[in-house]
Amino acid sequence: EATNEKIVFLRFFAPWCGHSQQMAPSWERIYQEYANEKNILIAEVDCTSEDSLELCSFANVQNFPSLKYGEPYWLHDYGGGLEYNDLSNFARDNLKPGCSPHNIHLCNDEHMIEKFEHYKAMTENDLAEDIKEAEGEILWLETDMNRELEKLQDLYYSVQNKYEKELKVMALSVSKTNENIRKEEEMIEELDKSENLYYSSVDKPEKDMKEMAAVNMEEGKVLDMKHKEINKELDKLKALHDDSELKHTKELNEITVTGIETEEQTLLTKETKMNKELDNLEALHDNLEKKYDKRLADMKEQTGLRIMKSVMAKIQQDQYSSLREKNEF
Repeated sequence: EATNEKIVFLRFFAPWCGHSQQMAPSWERIYQEYANEKNILIAEVDCTSEDSLELCSFANVQNFPSLKYGEPYWLHDYGGGLEYNDLSNFARDNLKPGCSPHNIHLCNDEHMIEKFEHYKAMTENDLAEDIKEAEGEILWLETDMNRELEKLQDLYYSVQNKYEKELKVMALSVSKTNENIRKEEEMIEELDKSENLYYSSVDKPEKDMKEMAAVNMEEGKVLDMKHKEINKELDKLKALHDDSELKHTKELNEITVTGIETEEQTLLTKETKMNKELDNLEALHDNLEKKYDKRLADMKEQTGLRIMKSVMAKIQQDQYSSLREKNEF
């Protein structure tokens, strides 16, 4: 009754919602500005209250805060900012009667006029039947949409789990390659020890030969032969050391370049591929939601559900007002 013959600007909110709390002061200022207007009603509806559940459902409130404006039975979504200036400018320019089932004379669209007149001419029972049928079709579409979205969600998690397992295996492979490098470094350490042994072997025979020469110069030939044998063995040991060092350096380089870089590059490529595929699935999910939202909106428009509900609500309100005037309850 408070909304009868008025243009409304409504804020549907939940007390726990941070955005609802944040815009409350701006909304209070707008409310105070229009408090004395006879043809405009600024109000708010707490959708967590049991008394407001039916109204919030009728207004198709999906999130908080939701702002709607227009005639009480022909509301439109507000999509502007929530600051005071945004709300004030919008209210000044838009809170006035417009085309609706109850103001057909303000309509310019012939097709819409025909629809409004068609549904207003229907009986209450016929309207109720058509509303029930339209809601059944919409329920089926919503169920189908949720089923498809669940399939897509399952596919997303399946792909994610698959790639995560592969990445773990590849990471383990890189770890094993690092272990091989550690072993190669141990080999190089052993070669360094061998090199130290070589130089110590060079120093010791020379020291021994000097001592032997000092003791007995007559044994020079034997000493010279021993010296040549020692040099020969040392040359063999040095050649062995050089070959081993060259071999292991080459292997180490191959492991470092071919092993680590290849493994890490493969790992990076795999991660990039996984992220790209998951992004594609998320985009597909979003597109599917938009597609079904559009289908729902189109279906509601085609079935005239919004118009029928508006006409039905107005009929019930008129009946209620008539009964009150006659004091029949």
